[in-house]
Amino acid sequence: MTILEKKTFSGENKVFISHAHADNEFAIPFAEMLNKLGVNAVFCSSIEGQGVKNGDKIEESVRNEIVQDKALLYILSSNFMISNYCLEELGAGWILHDSRVQGKRLFLLGLPDVNINSIIGFINGGDKFANTNSDSLLALIDEMEAELGISKKEKAEKIEIIDAFLQAVKPFLCEAKKNVDNGFKPLIGKFVELNDIDWEKPKQ
Repeated sequence: MTILEKKTFSGENKVFISHAHADNEFAIPFAEMLNKLGVNAVFCSSIEGQGVKNGDKIEESVRNEIVQDKALLYILSSNFMISNYCLEELGAGWILHDSRVQGKRLFLLGLPDVNINSIIGFINGGDKFANTNSDSLLALIDEMEAELGISKKEKAEKIEIIDAFLQAVKPFLCEAKKNVDNGFKPLIGKFVELNDIDWEKPKQ
């Protein structure tokens, strides 16, 4: 059972975490790290009790959360960029972020298998991205604290929590980086024809 399973929140200071389910080994510990850092209100579809409720329609629940939640956080990866659902969530967030009526805050976090500079679209390499090192995540948390109006923890405590998270997800991050180092080309920043994908190639 995860830390977040027992908690439910309204959307006022809630964070919507958009991610590819193939990246659950990163996304779930990340949501739990946010909880330890004081970001208790999270919608994450991969966490039981913090995603779509039993009996609810997935599309309606996701749409309502994107509209109602105060901040949207996108975990960008190669898996994310080839998911129609993830890209639709990203587009919806961009529209709400750009809207003078909604004024929603977007946070962008890139995993090691993403070349940020090659992303082309309304959200692209010109936007500010966090990455998976301690200093970058600390800056991201500081911005989230200010945006959500939550009580701030001491810097040393935040660094300790972030470093413990990075240690926990190190195997996942190393695998993502290894795929790139071994010649895996992330499908980032372009439309991809189905026959461009080597469907038979197993993951390393």
